[in-house]
Amino acid sequence: MLYCPLPYADELFPSILTRAARHTGRSYSSVLKALSVEIGRQQTLDHSAAFLGLATRLGVPESQVLESHTFFPYTTAYLPADHRERYACWVLNAHEDSAYTQLSHLAKFPPPPWNKRFCIQCVSNDRKDLGEAYWHRQHHLPGMTTCPIHRIPLSACARGKSASDAMSLPSDYAATKATAPEASDLATTLTRLSLDALSGTLVQLDYSSALRDLGYTIPLSLAGSSAFTQAVLDAAGTVMLEEMACTGSERLSRLWPAHVAMGRPTSFPTQKHLVVHAYLKAVSSQLLTPNR
Repeated sequence: MLYCPLPYADELFPSILTRAARHTGRSYSSVLKALSVEIGRQQTLDHSAAFLGLATRLGVPESQVLESHTFFPYTTAYLPADHRERYACWVLNAHEDSAYTQLSHLAKFPPPPWNKRFCIQCVSNDRKDLGEAYWHRQHHLPGMTTCPIHRIPLSACARGKSASDAMSLPSDYAATKATAPEASDLATTLTRLSLDALSGTLVQLDYSSALRDLGYTIPLSLAGSSAFTQAVLDAAGTVMLEEMACTGSERLSRLWPAHVAMGRPTSFPTQKHLVVHAYLKAVSSQLLTPNR
C-alpha cells in the first residue's frame, strides 16, 4: 500500500503526489497509478483518479481535498451556491469521464501563461519548520506576483515537460528572475479579492448598484459599455490583463468588462470577474479615480 504524506496547509494537489514519490522512491507516474487503484482504476495516469484515491487513502472527504488543495474555490467563486454545489458533485463523480477531465484541470498547476512560482522566504521557512518545501496554492493564483505573507516578489520557474519536472519542488530551483509586481492600488485590491476567492470568503459585489454609483445608466448603452470597458482596461494595464488571461482580441470579447458587469455570473471565468470587481471596489473606496 502506498505511503501518503499528510498534506500541508494550502498545498497544491500535485505537490502532495511529488512528496509521496520522493518519500517512497517511486516515480511520479507510479504514484498516480497506485492511488488510482484505491478506487478501482487500474490503468490510468489521470490526476483526478489519483485525487479521489488520495482522499480515500487519507480517510478524509473528497470535498475537503477539493476545497483545500485545488483551485476549485477560486474557479467557482462567482457561481451561485446551487451551481457550485452541483459542480462539486459532478466533478467528484468517479463514474463519469467528463468529470475526471474537469477535476484534473482543477487539481493541476494553472495552464500557461502561469508557470510554477515560489517565495524564497516560504521555501526557507518550510524547510526549517517542516524539513521540506512544497508548492503553495496562493503563489499560483492568476495575477499573483508577490507573496501575500512575506510581501516579496515571487520567483517563476521555467515550465518543463520532462518527468523530472513533475518530480520537482520549490527547493530544487534557484531564485530565478522574479515576476514584476504591479505596484498599484488596483493590484492590491485584486490580490485581496483573489485570496478571498481561494479561501471561499469572497463577498460578491452588486455590479449594477456599483455602476449606478459611478453615474452609469443601467442597463449600459453601447456608449456606456465602451466607456466602462476602456476605464477598466486602462486601470488594469497590459501586464495585469496578460497575467489574468484577459487579453482576448476577438471582436465579441472586446467589451468583456461591460459584459461581465451586466451578464450572468456563470458566463465568465473568475479572472474576468475579479478584474471588474477589483476595479469597482477600488473606485468605490476612492483608491482609484474613475475615468469617464
